[in-house]
Amino acid sequence: MSLINPLFAELRPSTTIQKNKEAGLKRKAGEEVYNFSFGESCFPTPHFIQDDYLLHGDKNRYAGLTGIQELKEAIAEYYQKNQGLAFKADNVFVGPGSKEVIFHLLYVLNTHFILPAPLWLNIVPQLKLCGKSYALVNTFADGYKLTPDALEKACSQDNSPKTLVLINPNNPTGLSYNDKELADLAAICQRYHLTVLSDEIYELINFEESFSSISKYYPDNTIITNGVSKAQSMGGYRIGYCIIPDALLSTMYEPLLIMAGLTHSGAATPLQYSSINLFRKDQELNVYLANCSYIYSMLMEKVHGQLTGHGISCLKANGSFYLYPNFLNFKKELKRIGIAKDYELTAYLIDNYSIFTTPGSDYYSPSEELSLRLSLVDFDGPKVLEHLADLKEDEEGIYPELFGRIDTGISKLLSFVDELKRG
Repeated sequence: MSLINPLFAELRPSTTIQKNKEAGLKRKAGEEVYNFSFGESCFPTPHFIQDDYLLHGDKNRYAGLTGIQELKEAIAEYYQKNQGLAFKADNVFVGPGSKEVIFHLLYVLNTHFILPAPLWLNIVPQLKLCGKSYALVNTFADGYKLTPDALEKACSQDNSPKTLVLINPNNPTGLSYNDKELADLAAICQRYHLTVLSDEIYELINFEESFSSISKYYPDNTIITNGVSKAQSMGGYRIGYCIIPDALLSTMYEPLLIMAGLTHSGAATPLQYSSINLFRKDQELNVYLANCSYIYSMLMEKVHGQLTGHGISCLKANGSFYLYPNFLNFKKELKRIGIAKDYELTAYLIDNYSIFTTPGSDYYSPSEELSLRLSLVDFDGPKVLEHLADLKEDEEGIYPELFGRIDTGISKLLSFVDELKRG
């Protein structure tokens, strides 16, 4: 008998974490690398949160399995004020990062799971660990968005209870759903009595439209997950949460309480207290979020234009800090140098150009689509915020200084494309 649970034979360490580590080691050794592999904000945590953290170091007691009351109330008030969703503190469950919160939900829900792909790379491994069945729905032909027809087809396979996992805004594509798209999906969810798990961790990195949750159109059976890692630049704080609607609360409360008691016993108490003002200091936080979103949007716009200008197919993201290009336009040229799969492409870019990306197949796109994710966060966040006025006044002039690694890395990627064209 093997010492290790056989489920782990199907799993491997997170590609993004592994590649980020490899890029970091090469950079530490003095090599020039261009790291587009890891999805972590490079901006500083808002100063008022840092100040709050210093105030709460004496909070050394266990916080309770669902989180401190003050934070839960602040989160519920935020959703009431900003999205018009009538939640109470009792609907909120706080945990040590949204990743663990999501794992608990996947474990507790006794359903089949519908997964629009591409999607966040940890969902499928977590489902495998939970022993749950799932079906991937490829969205490539529909612009990387789940359509009502595709959802209905996935629902009508059998009569088993099902959960739709919706990553909105999406990682890895950076695309979000508008109100009409959400309302149309909600109608199918209602018809088939689906449970929806809506991961909204990139909600506040939004460029074009105000964000809407599918909970607005399907409130009784939508579970929201979110956290403070991305827009608020607090990945290391490990504060995430889920919001369970009243219609599901009595059924799910005790199982989630048991999961929390068996695994983490509550998120870190000082960090929970430090996070309260994220949901209450509207003016100061809004300035911070607007500045960060402006920078991400500018980067997305520029890099998207560079990629498409060289014939690389790439949809323009309207949120997050990711772009998701594919190289199908160069399929024949890539085949000449022995590349037919996305993971072969990403390996070639590392070996020949020191460009670190992650292949689309890690996000459950077919490897033949030749997709890869670009995370545009490899820059000095504090320095860029300091020079924000200069950036707005003279973007072209100061861009190479502020975003040198991204600028050079994309230039090398485009040089690779030029070489493909020349044959």
